[in-house]
Amino acid sequence: MKVAILLLSLLFTTFVSITPAKAEEDEQFELDTMNIEGDYEAPTSNNHSSEAQSERLKKMRVALEKRNEVMIRRKIEQLRVKQEVQIMRQIQRAMNQTMKDLDKI
Repeated sequence: MKVAILLLSLLFTTFVSITPAKAEEDEQFELDTMNIEGDYEAPTSNNHSSEAQSERLKKMRVALEKRNEVMIRRKIEQLRVKQEVQIMRQIQRAMNQTMKDLDKI
């Protein structure tokens, strides 16, 4: 119990001694987007960033559509191959049955 308390107090003192150094680092950042009242003001940017964002979203949408189309084509091909294999097996069974019937004659 005493060891646990000693470890906790050591951890606490280490944490407290590290915290002021971090606070000094935080003060180095400039807060250009805060006015005197403390309200957040978004940085004024021209319309190019929104256009760039819309273009990026458009490109992403087109890429996703292409990827989805490829995935759908793959899935359709897999289903087609699976159905062809099933049909082939049915035909093979029918041919084998026909051959057995012919051997009986």
